[in-house]
Amino acid sequence: TPGPGKPDLDSHYDFRVRLPKEKAAGLKDFFAAGIERALGIRLKLVKKDLPVYVLKLAPGGLKRFKKSEALKSSARLEGDEFKAERMRVGMLCSLLKDRVDLPVLDETGIKGFYDYTFRTGPRDLAGINSDLIDQFGLKLQKATRRITVLEVR
Repeated sequence: TPGPGKPDLDSHYDFRVRLPKEKAAGLKDFFAAGIERALGIRLKLVKKDLPVYVLKLAPGGLKRFKKSEALKSSARLEGDEFKAERMRVGMLCSLLKDRVDLPVLDETGIKGFYDYTFRTGPRDLAGINSDLIDQFGLKLQKATRRITVLEVR
């Protein structure tokens, strides 16, 4: 049982670390070695052909994505609305991967930062796809792609 100042180790954790390129390689090795020692496991990055969803432009093209003029990035989930300011399309892919059963890759070709609001409830894939097409002119499509995964042994 976690006490004051102690983490609940039964929870799920995602770590995202953005590092300067010149320091990234060394720190990745540092963290991997620490995790391997602490947990008694082996980590290895491998490339595999796996099923994914790809986010693509739907017929008719992009709509309701506004080029951002915001100075800072922000994203928040408010009920059934995901509001993004100064975000890339990849942030929408991150949101979608939590709602579907596979990783979501951005294959829209859309560059830059945008402001957008995505509204969807607890829906199945067909409902989410309908919302994407109606709101943004985007669609999810099942595919196989070579992706890098962290293999734990």
